[in-house]
Amino acid sequence: MGYGFAEVEAALAEIHGIAEEKRSAFSNRLKHLQRLGFPPGVNTGRGRAATYYAEHAFLLGVALQLNEFSISPERAIKIIEASFAQLAGGATLAISGGEPVFCEAPTLSLQDLVHGDRLSEHLGVTAIDQDYARKRLELMLAVEGPIRWSVFSLSGLIERLSELLASKLKPDGFPDFKSRLAAWAEEVGGEGDVWRGRDLG
Repeated sequence: MGYGFAEVEAALAEIHGIAEEKRSAFSNRLKHLQRLGFPPGVNTGRGRAATYYAEHAFLLGVALQLNEFSISPERAIKIIEASFAQLAGGATLAISGGEPVFCEAPTLSLQDLVHGDRLSEHLGVTAIDQDYARKRLELMLAVEGPIRWSVFSLSGLIERLSELLASKLKPDGFPDFKSRLAAWAEEVGGEGDVWRGRDLG
């Protein structure tokens, strides 16, 4: 057995600080993603409630983080689907307790006007240490450097989902959140797709 929609919705609402009186609107946003066929693999059908596993809650969490950057649900899904290996690799590293893992999100709202070699339709999943963060900020301060950095903590998202869904485990041996997510990541085969930010020149 997996999690029900209400359990996943409640966890994601807590992460995003959704006001109680706005929960219905938030729920509708999640259902819109479901109608778009996302996350893949959720068992739905006429008269059948959706069943969510750790990987589904995780992918929904990533989609909502992209929505926070004003990326539309449709484009967020496209970006995530192109980034499965990177996300799986990031999840593996985050769960192993290694370096903090972050996602750098493509937030080109003017994408239809951007030169082709500047377009990015996938997530940059990066193991970031303090030295990298300092170097990245130095580059942003340089006249020639980038002036925008849209990033969210993949490690933080996994930790919060694990914490909030821990009390929702089923009594029939249903694996804990991190174990299930780690198994999904291994199945996807994302090992090695995480760029080490410390290697920045």
